[in-house]
Amino acid sequence: MKKTVLILLLAGLILAAAAACAESADGFDYTVNEADGTAAVTRWTGRETEVTVPAVLGGYPVTSIGSWAFEDRADVTAVTVPEGVTSIGAYAFCRCTALKEVSLPQSLREIGSCCFILCTSLERLEIPAACRDLGANPFVHCSALRELVFADGSRFRAEDGLVTDTRSKKLVALLQALAPAELNLPEGTRAVGSYAIVACDGLKVLRFPAGLNTLQAYAVYACPDLALLVTAPVPHIAADGVFTWCDALTVAAAEGTALDGSLLAAYCEEHGIPWVNELPAEGSEESGTESSAGSTAEAP
Repeated sequence: MKKTVLILLLAGLILAAAAACAESADGFDYTVNEADGTAAVTRWTGRETEVTVPAVLGGYPVTSIGSWAFEDRADVTAVTVPEGVTSIGAYAFCRCTALKEVSLPQSLREIGSCCFILCTSLERLEIPAACRDLGANPFVHCSALRELVFADGSRFRAEDGLVTDTRSKKLVALLQALAPAELNLPEGTRAVGSYAIVACDGLKVLRFPAGLNTLQAYAVYACPDLALLVTAPVPHIAADGVFTWCDALTVAAAEGTALDGSLLAAYCEEHGIPWVNELPAEGSEESGTESSAGSTAEAP
């Protein structure tokens, strides 16, 4: 629980800075952007459990669902978002634990960070081709989500539980429900996004491909069974949070590479993560924690 709370605290309170006055209608709080004459839903206050967001509020077309708009509505089971909506904000459906059905419009272009965090009943989701921006893993802690469908022509792909931006070659998410015991990230992956691999209990071995050059904040997070990461040196690593609460982890150099003097080795040493230049012997209980080259400090 403390790990989930930290994710929410780190996100902070994300508020839209629209130049508008707050209004209310049909169970929705909303703001009006006078500059372009559009409405943004800021909060659902109604009692219905199957919610259809109106296309128009107060005479203004609805173009966005704001951050935290459905937060903690554990009674809501289904939401239909109308055509014309182009963005859904960060944490919009946070802790909607009964939410099973979400219908998204073809007009949708952006889904915010951790949008569906802790939607633990959500099993299937279809995302339209127009969506060109997924924030930091929108599907964190969606523990039942097994079927994520991107429309033909989408820049994103979901395959074997891995959600990838095919243009930037970034891993956006590993679906928690489909996490294997051993995972080789596909060749060509260039980056692991923020919160991409989170709370994947049972994931024990992770291998990064050659050419992976960026680990964003909290890229691998709260995977208690993760014992081994095999990788070449990674040149760009977020300042903090990578490998947090992966307490069993040892980092090992991929074949033909060495971690000595690398940013990754320095990061491991700073954060008390053991690293080695040779793979631990198979079946070794200490999994390579003894090495003249690597740090032997225990993870916090």
